[in-house]
Amino acid sequence: MDEGFTEALAAFWDKRADTLAPDMKAHDAALEKALKRFNNTLTNEQIDIYLDAEDEMSRREATVKEFFYKTGFRDAVRFLLHCYGNSPL
Repeated sequence: MDEGFTEALAAFWDKRADTLAPDMKAHDAALEKALKRFNNTLTNEQIDIYLDAEDEMSRREATVKEFFYKTGFRDAVRFLLHCYGNSPL
């Protein structure tokens, strides 16, 4: 991917996140700090289990985000078609 495009995309998403969820960066920083403290209390065996669980939580979160993105996009298209194309909702 073009480096300029990648930077522009990252800047767009940062601005979008700041607009829609202004506290997100603060929450992310607090979560990262808490997780570091938590990780320092785990044994090596517990760390492996924790990392497995964290991977699964990340996969689940991605699935949920994808679902709501697709649902929101579909609903937006249906709404526009209804408004401008006389299509039933």
